[in-house]
Amino acid sequence: MNQVFGLIFLSCFAVGCRSHHSQAPTRLSLREIASPAPPRAFSPRVIAMRDGSVLLTWLEPITDKLSALRSSFWRAGAWSAPVTIAVDQPFARHPSESPNVVPLSEKNLIAYWPQKPPSEKSPSHEVDIYFSISTDAGLHWTAPTLLNSPGTGQENSYPSAAPVDTTRAVLIWLDGRNWEQGKRVALMSRMVQADGSASETTVIDPALAVPPRW
Repeated sequence: MNQVFGLIFLSCFAVGCRSHHSQAPTRLSLREIASPAPPRAFSPRVIAMRDGSVLLTWLEPITDKLSALRSSFWRAGAWSAPVTIAVDQPFARHPSESPNVVPLSEKNLIAYWPQKPPSEKSPSHEVDIYFSISTDAGLHWTAPTLLNSPGTGQENSYPSAAPVDTTRAVLIWLDGRNWEQGKRVALMSRMVQADGSASETTVIDPALAVPPRW
């Protein structure tokens, strides 16, 4: 990831939108801000927090297969000291599957990401979804917890999350265990709470068509 991280301050949500009282295009202000991530970092993600701050996450390579998930907050014109969310994990490295964080409140955060199983004996195509929780505004994080059923031998990918309230979020993902039979995947979901507990898995759609990249 480039060491210079650009924050774009918009006075409107879309480029070129116009005021109700003027036909002049909306003016944008752009400035470059040095990133807290090191030069070899990759898979950046920017998350808007409930208190108006911004959270930047990224992966730092440790070996050819293992990385660390790190984060820093932009507050009051400065980056906070980077914090490690998870380390020594075989994170997925495709640009579409960067780790993400869903803020539930100013203190409760849930990070989630896809990765290869830790065991070298697992099937080569298997990808699992893990999550980690912080209840002190991102200072400390729980050990990674497996979200999906283990040992499917196929990809569990494209996770996403939405907050339900200040202590719960719904996490959804694609489960590819039946891909070889019907070239379809299942859309799955679980409710995850800030105390680390999670509901049983719900199947939203058992046979979902997906783009050829799968």
